[in-house]
Amino acid sequence: MGAQRVLQVADKSIKGNSQWVAALAHDPSGSMIATGGWDKSIRVFDVESGKVVLKIRGSLFTGHHDRVYGLRYSKDGRLLLSASGDRTAKVWDVQAQTCVKNMHGHTGDVKRAILSEDGNIILTASRDKTIKLWDWRVQN
Repeated sequence: MGAQRVLQVADKSIKGNSQWVAALAHDPSGSMIATGGWDKSIRVFDVESGKVVLKIRGSLFTGHHDRVYGLRYSKDGRLLLSASGDRTAKVWDVQAQTCVKNMHGHTGDVKRAILSEDGNIILTASRDKTIKLWDWRVQN
């Protein structure tokens, strides 16, 4: 006889995005989930309640003005990195709900952004076939 397949039903479903979700990250505590996608915004949900606790709308002045492709929390959960089709990556202070660093220099969509182990360097990967290293503590 063949092996049995067991399908698991999801324990919870969180809704609140207006378009496709392309990026997903959970904070180190596991209590928050950040989503980003085709609506150009970033939403942070409380896992327990499923409610939006932070929304960064896409716009020229506050958030991304193209799709969000990548999200990543810092080890301490204080910072959230985002990567976008607007050719930028941003560092967000989650508590202050502000962008603390805007990294531009790629000529294609930025698909991923990750933070180094020591938390000082951000690496971004782009459709322009480059990887860039940024010291996010240096002023723009």
